[in-house]
Amino acid sequence: MKKEKKDIDSLIVKFPKLYRILNEYYGLDSIAKYSIEELILDRIGNSENYKVYWKDGVLKNIGSEIGCNVQGITFGFIPNYGGQVQFSNEIDSNRKDITQIQFYVSLLDNVYTIQILEIEESKEFNPMMKLTLPKQTLKEIWVSPENHRHKDLFLKIQSSLEAITENPIFLPYSIQEIELKGVKPPIMEDKVIYTVGDAFFRKILPLHRNEALIKGNPDYEINKIT
Repeated sequence: MKKEKKDIDSLIVKFPKLYRILNEYYGLDSIAKYSIEELILDRIGNSENYKVYWKDGVLKNIGSEIGCNVQGITFGFIPNYGGQVQFSNEIDSNRKDITQIQFYVSLLDNVYTIQILEIEESKEFNPMMKLTLPKQTLKEIWVSPENHRHKDLFLKIQSSLEAITENPIFLPYSIQEIELKGVKPPIMEDKVIYTVGDAFFRKILPLHRNEALIKGNPDYEINKIT
């Protein structure tokens, strides 16, 4: 997949609204206007607020709209809500394929994204623990719905999110990959460089993911960002 190279300067010029949001919370070129930590404590740390809006609100609404069980994947002190629909198919007694349609809604101005993970799960014996444990390996990340067998489900989730969130912005994969220097999002693993995607979302991915292929259109919905 050919991917256009974007950088922070292109974000300033082409997508000033996104740059403004990041600047207000992370202080890219000035002092941050808002506290991400206070926002997380109010929206997620406050269990009643989280339950009413996300667990009993958005997740149940999406589940009803698409007719599937929707799991919550909001874990820890993170700047986003998360949910997913999961399907699995056993290949044999030791292997199965897992498909996860994940969606994330940032606490920062309802920026959101959807991705489809294709995962292979195998069983491996751990000599230290003397147990056979599952090992999940991420094979593919689909960053847009085109040409995927769950295209319709992706689009239904997107439609549901856009109907129940105020002024939603789909964040394309190509923009998520833009590097942000001097920025460390809340409770992130130590990385050499963080990205725009890291600033908005903490995604749940299998540990074994270095060889995963990116599929689909990395600029999906980019023309809708004003």
